[in-house]
Amino acid sequence: MALIHIAGNTYELIIENRNGWNVEAFRNRYSEVLERYDYIVGDWGYNQLRLKGFFKDGHQKATKDSTFSYITDYINEYCNFGCAYFLLEKKQGNESVELSDDDIYIEEVEYTRTIPVPAVKEAKTKSAASASAAEEAPASNQKDSSSRGKRSGQRDKQNDQAQDAGNEKQRQRNGQKQNAAKQQTSQLDNAAAEGKQDNKKEGKSKRKDHFYRKGNRYQDKKAKANKNQSEQMSSGSKS
Repeated sequence: MALIHIAGNTYELIIENRNGWNVEAFRNRYSEVLERYDYIVGDWGYNQLRLKGFFKDGHQKATKDSTFSYITDYINEYCNFGCAYFLLEKKQGNESVELSDDDIYIEEVEYTRTIPVPAVKEAKTKSAASASAAEEAPASNQKDSSSRGKRSGQRDKQNDQAQDAGNEKQRQRNGQKQNAAKQQTSQLDNAAAEGKQDNKKEGKSKRKDHFYRKGNRYQDKKAKANKNQSEQMSSGSKS
């Protein structure tokens, strides 16, 4: 990390995107107005450096659009897309060095610290890490995926064959049921036809018997009438 000493203040360069940091441009653009801020964002547009200050979250003088949490929105909304930029954090205490207004001093410091990175940068870092991990994956993963694909294809083929066999059996069962129903219907029709024929025969025999009996009664009556007539005639002749 680098410590920048300028005008009695010390800043630490915590983020630099696309080589956005330039010592001479920063010295020419720096002014006393930026001394009260805890962070300074420098972004490039049309070969011009623009500086803007931000307070720490929870600062008494801070507004919604002048806090550290708003830096990501500022870069996305008010800076050119994909521009080069840098972020400085103001240091307090004994780390500051007294210099004249025109002097700037760069101090390289080797140590590890937790850097407050805006959300957009953190998301990009995670995506880059996942992409690198995917590129470094061993070839065995690809082989496993291909073998799993083959096994799944075989299982699908077997399932299709079993389903076709089940459908064929179902069609055969349905055909057998339909044939049995047709046979039963034909048997019922035959039985009904035979019953009709028997009823016709019985009806004819009954009618013959009825006429025969009726004919006998008529002859008996006629015989009786003839007998009575003959008796009357015989009695008349006697008298």
